[in-house]
Amino acid sequence: EWAVAFHCAKILLHDYGFLRSSEGKHPVDRDGAPLPLYTYPTIEYLNNLDFSACDVFEFGSGNSTIYWSDRARSVVAAENLREWHDRMESVLAANARIIFAEGDAFPEAINTCSTSFDIIVIDGKGYRYDCAEEAVPKLNPGGMIILDNSDWHYQTAEYLRSKDLIQID
Repeated sequence: EWAVAFHCAKILLHDYGFLRSSEGKHPVDRDGAPLPLYTYPTIEYLNNLDFSACDVFEFGSGNSTIYWSDRARSVVAAENLREWHDRMESVLAANARIIFAEGDAFPEAINTCSTSFDIIVIDGKGYRYDCAEEAVPKLNPGGMIILDNSDWHYQTAEYLRSKDLIQID
């Protein structure tokens, strides 16, 4: 029993990068590459897909923006916290840009983009339901919406299911 527990702890702490993330106070993998603040099973699932021809929109920004810019053709992130926007703007890759939009303008930020998106991530501070309403018409056929913390935002998850999107927990 102890050997199994030790092995599982090693996987979590070292192989997934949890120890390094805890020490640095931001999510990274075992090599120090930025990770989104998603569950490890979600990250493993996403890591097995090819997003190189995909365009991503994020409500909220952070390590996830860097993660997506390493994997996707383009990333646009909307941020509603000025300090975080300014911090992220200085570290973005050439295929990523960030929009500052606060208050009721935050969910509308996706509509400032003339294109639609293959992946839309709803993970910003507040306005999750409103962001979902704005996201659905901007989603390309066959695309996905990632609603982070969907268990906390059950009405938003219910809305997305009502729009014929499949929920994967």
